[in-house]
Amino acid sequence: MRHFSHLSNIAPKKEIGQAVPPAEEPNPVYRFRLASLAHQLGIRTDKVAKSVQKDPKVEAARRFLEQAWPAPFFQYGPADIESSIEQILTVLPDRHGMNLRSIDKPRFSSEAGETLDRRTGRPFQNSYTVDRHFLFLPNMVHGQQSQGEEVTSFFVRKDIFCSFFGEPTDELLGIQVRLVPFRPDFSPRHQGLSCTANRCTDG
Repeated sequence: MRHFSHLSNIAPKKEIGQAVPPAEEPNPVYRFRLASLAHQLGIRTDKVAKSVQKDPKVEAARRFLEQAWPAPFFQYGPADIESSIEQILTVLPDRHGMNLRSIDKPRFSSEAGETLDRRTGRPFQNSYTVDRHFLFLPNMVHGQQSQGEEVTSFFVRKDIFCSFFGEPTDELLGIQVRLVPFRPDFSPRHQGLSCTANRCTDG
């Protein structure tokens, strides 16, 4: 829900009087991270297994090096490329996560609220821009019960989530999941890899 516009080519709904939100191509980094998290949590499907085979950051680094070191002008071997990719990934480590204590809690109700015609389907652009910063499990439970009888757009997102997955439990909220980035070797000599969440071995 938080990154649906990056995982698909579907944009939020258009607001009246505003430009149509552009539908962008799916971001391979977001898809890879989602598949890696699913794999780490024990989900084993062909689609997940295929999605974690190629880290898009590794592929982007490989394309950069191939363009920066065009073969007619530089002599290098596969080991040089792999070593350089590893150096790039070391200089640009994964930086992710959000400190939920550093942002205000979302509101479940307000005076204005989200009108009925805005409560179904994809979120509208303005609502999505604000709510995506709050769409974490703890906020589904511990949002602010503010003044007002009308539900907010965040409450609508929470209600849709709970309709599919149920109310988040204390046990679920207590689970700490740290997505472990893995750096598989995707050189031609390692085409038959068997990957786990944080490493790949020859099959």
